[in-house]
Amino acid sequence: MLAKCVKRTTWRCAHRRKDLAAPLAPCLLRVPPSSKAVLGSQVTGSPFIRASNFRTHRQLRALHVNMSPVYRSLNSEAHEIRLLKLLPDESDFQSPIRCELLYRFLDDIEEYEALTYFWGDINEDPQTVDIDGGHSIAITKNLEIALRHLRRPKDPRILWVDALCINQGDVSERNHQVSLMKDIYSRCSRDIAWLGPRQGEKEDQTDLIKEGVELMQRISLKDLTNVDDIYRGDVGDHTSRDGWVVSYKHRIALAALFDTPMVWQRVWVMQELACATNITLTYGHETLDWSVVAAFLGDQPYADAFHLAGGHGSVYSLINSVMTGPQTIMHQRGIMRDGYHASLLDVLARFKNVYSTDPRDKIYGLLGLVTEKHGIRVDYAKPPRDLFAEVTLHFINSLTNLDIICQNPWSVDKEEARADLSSWVANFADEINIGVDAETHYSRLLFAQRSIFSAGRPNCAVPVPAQTNNEGRHQIRLKGTIVGKLGPALHDQCHDNDRWDWLYFQPGAWMRVYFGADGLSDSATYAGGEEPAIQAFWRTLVVDCSAYPMKRLDPGYIANHHDDWVSVLRCSVWPNNFASFDAPSDKDEHEEEKRAARKRFSKLNAYQMWERNRNGWTFCVAENGLYAMVRRNARAGDVITVLDGGKVPVILREVPGPDGQAASYVIVGAAYVHGFMDGEAVAKCEQGLLVEREFLIT
Repeated sequence: MLAKCVKRTTWRCAHRRKDLAAPLAPCLLRVPPSSKAVLGSQVTGSPFIRASNFRTHRQLRALHVNMSPVYRSLNSEAHEIRLLKLLPDESDFQSPIRCELLYRFLDDIEEYEALTYFWGDINEDPQTVDIDGGHSIAITKNLEIALRHLRRPKDPRILWVDALCINQGDVSERNHQVSLMKDIYSRCSRDIAWLGPRQGEKEDQTDLIKEGVELMQRISLKDLTNVDDIYRGDVGDHTSRDGWVVSYKHRIALAALFDTPMVWQRVWVMQELACATNITLTYGHETLDWSVVAAFLGDQPYADAFHLAGGHGSVYSLINSVMTGPQTIMHQRGIMRDGYHASLLDVLARFKNVYSTDPRDKIYGLLGLVTEKHGIRVDYAKPPRDLFAEVTLHFINSLTNLDIICQNPWSVDKEEARADLSSWVANFADEINIGVDAETHYSRLLFAQRSIFSAGRPNCAVPVPAQTNNEGRHQIRLKGTIVGKLGPALHDQCHDNDRWDWLYFQPGAWMRVYFGADGLSDSATYAGGEEPAIQAFWRTLVVDCSAYPMKRLDPGYIANHHDDWVSVLRCSVWPNNFASFDAPSDKDEHEEEKRAARKRFSKLNAYQMWERNRNGWTFCVAENGLYAMVRRNARAGDVITVLDGGKVPVILREVPGPDGQAASYVIVGAAYVHGFMDGEAVAKCEQGLLVEREFLIT
């Protein structure tokens, strides 16, 4: 893990001059109608144009603006870049922003600072800067505010600002310059992380930011004497533990620094802040050196002791509540500093919860953090579906397994999937589940640890055959076997996400939905072996695991707690079906027995696995009697397969081929199939009981 790095911290607040003491409001310049006006953003008929920190550059191509009067070509072979000389002005804070472009080679370059910022919407109050004494370039309001506050009264300031230093109208140049981003930020003397705007910001936040800066400095230096509204208290969840409790007032100030600024949510920011040697968080004329943040987060026991006060006496981790962005960046900086291996899969998964307007930036914006050789090249002429297919195929071929399919952290149910992506391709731009996984214990994934299940052969033959059909859909060919077909998947009868109290009632109700009012008898035997059917049923509900940490049920647990689970399934104080759950007589009758049943159920080790699985997964019985837990988009007739390289079974749906051609399959999702999680399908193939075959996956 990361080495602790506690530095002597410094806090700097830029000196305010009267001529610069202006509120955080833009100079309200409008884009002139002159033919020299050039947009620093662009629009195109395709929605897939580069967005740097949400910098969408949407209008350039639509207006057919010629960028050549502003930019001369760069020597890409010599790694030439542009720098921005921000010219001084001591006369008036609101005077027009004037800049010059400098052309330099990365290997021989003077000292410069880089700017990390949130681009924003060019259509909302666009502003202008003057470049080289005659070219007005339109920029967003937030960038204009940043440049205005960074401008010095007497001396020029040398900056690298992507929207102005890269010719956004030249795709070839964009490709090359984006590939240099790691070097550009690694070599800058300082990265200025501009914290404006905050979510929903409607007024000057200087006082709040100043309070947050002062508070963070004192917390980092462990100087909490005479700090109001921070006190020692019990912060334990299940055991008594002493810690620091931060009031709501201070929470808002810290969130203004580390949570609500839009800059913490953008993919390019992750690479920029991870690569820069020195970072200064900046808002107006308030600054906070990153070393202050690093000293706090680097002292893990101390940082973990801080909690935020919630309602009804509850407390929440300060780091997990308002500092998740800085914590993730701190982790990545440590990986790079200490020389740890950083695979493409690990980096993309680590930063999956950040946003980008251009889907391709969820890949390109993070390549600078990867240490493994991957062969992925920045190419903004490549559509997202092709890029995502290329990256997914890279994972399959380089890892020689199907983890990206069976354990896909970007998985979405088919109804939520992008229409242009093939079913086997990971949607790296998924925003539906951003921030959801941590709250649900990654319940979309059947398993977290990679050694829990081993349904198929450990590896698949690589390179996996890949092709594109006549409709432009990417296809691959995988080998495996069919172990059954799903019977009716009774999703509607099994779910009502609004009812927390169904948590205890559902296991027995699901049994009665599928097996009738009497449920499963003690004498019934599971189709997959000699095991009692009711035992196979409850083990299926919890995917044969306990939590947390997630691990397989051992024979001792199964034997010792089987009767407890049977009592839960057959508990007489619960109604026999969902419809009668709210019957008036049910609300008051047997309340004490229900409370005792809940308590008994919640003490079972595997109870947490049931709580994790019950909303996103549904029990289902295959046509041949196998029990399965499937995602809620599975349906009757879907095929249960075990594929080479797949640690868990995969549900496929057959798609008839056009004009008599062979059928293909789409991936519906991973599944738990009781009795087929530990190589049983491979063994049956070797015994001649099942047949191996090839599947064309679209």
